[in-house]
Amino acid sequence: FRVLSDWLTSASAPALSSDMSPAPPLQTGIVALKELGDQAYASKDFQAAVERYSEALDITDDATVLSNRSAAHAQRRRFDRALADAERALALAPEWPRLHHRHGHALFHLGMYGEALGAFEKGLALDPADSSLYEAVEHLHVFTEPAPAMPPAARPSAAAAGG
Repeated sequence: FRVLSDWLTSASAPALSSDMSPAPPLQTGIVALKELGDQAYASKDFQAAVERYSEALDITDDATVLSNRSAAHAQRRRFDRALADAERALALAPEWPRLHHRHGHALFHLGMYGEALGAFEKGLALDPADSSLYEAVEHLHVFTEPAPAMPPAARPSAAAAGG
């Protein structure tokens, strides 16, 4: 679980990697605030990043800024807020695969594993070449795979367990 959790957390950074679909065009009037939020995020000042992204969102709703604020909330372990921002962003840009990654990431950390897997799979359906979504699906398949049943002979007896 720790390895999967670390992997999912590291996959939430707002910067684009070469294998992710490009972000939708940024709304006018918020570019400077978004860039300040990105700088704070890169400096690991996630509270300041949330504040700058929030200032931008006070001006206008924007899927990219909501996505980045979702990542900043996730870094602060505020997965309820990360989920709310991911869902708001998805309402604006449901075709952007990265938002499904944000959504799945928040759902995973809220213990909603089936829903998280579904979110990652929706993103992967939109962009089958997105390696971060592919890895998320693969990791969650492993994580949610039922443990093999232990044969009766291998089970510890109640007497051996002291009870």
